[in-house]
Amino acid sequence: MLLRSQAVFLLVLMIVAGFATANADAQTTFTFGTPMGATSRGEPVYGLAMFTIQGDTITVTLTDLAANPTSIAQALRGIDFDLGSRHTGAVLTSSSAERIKILQNGTIVAGSTGATNWWLHDSPQGGLQLTALDFRGGDALQIGPPDAGTYSDTNGSIAGNGHHRAFLDQTATFVLTIPCLKGSPAITDVTFLFGTDGFHRECAPGTRVHGDPSVTPEPATMLLFSSGLVALGAFRRKHRPAA
Repeated sequence: MLLRSQAVFLLVLMIVAGFATANADAQTTFTFGTPMGATSRGEPVYGLAMFTIQGDTITVTLTDLAANPTSIAQALRGIDFDLGSRHTGAVLTSSSAERIKILQNGTIVAGSTGATNWWLHDSPQGGLQLTALDFRGGDALQIGPPDAGTYSDTNGSIAGNGHHRAFLDQTATFVLTIPCLKGSPAITDVTFLFGTDGFHRECAPGTRVHGDPSVTPEPATMLLFSSGLVALGAFRRKHRPAA
């Protein structure tokens, strides 16, 4: 009887271990935001970045929430982030956002939804950089929401700007593929990049804002794993020898 109980106990352990192995590529989410009171060139900025990792894929969702911005210095132009040494061969496989134009009076003309024309490459700071500005000519920065449907506070660097003819409307999604992304990859050292100052991959002083991190494991994964541990504990109590 004891041998049978031990066999069942080992079987439960194997199930829990198998679950952990099967979920080695389970989805994990890391979120970062600009700290309260952050500014770029003296203007308030509010950026959010969410990284969802599953297998060899990282989905990055960037959001600019600085309402009714005044200057192009408040528009989100990219992020720097680090994966340690695991970013070899990283490729930006797809991206999506809605483009908008902002006329001289601050009204919005909606454009199409599609690729952002942003680029992924090694960051001058180390790690990776995802950016609108590159030697290959992307220029669509992300801009935050307007005030009652109109960018009433914008100056000439945004409204009717002839160089940056289009912006990304608040939120953009990027899908990155990184071969052999194994172990427990973690997103660290995220920096939000704003405005157009500086030469492409570099970013002028006063337009870099370090993000505040938080880590959120996939809820379903944690629930199932916790259920397995509870079942294991119940089994051990049921088959514990009497004193």
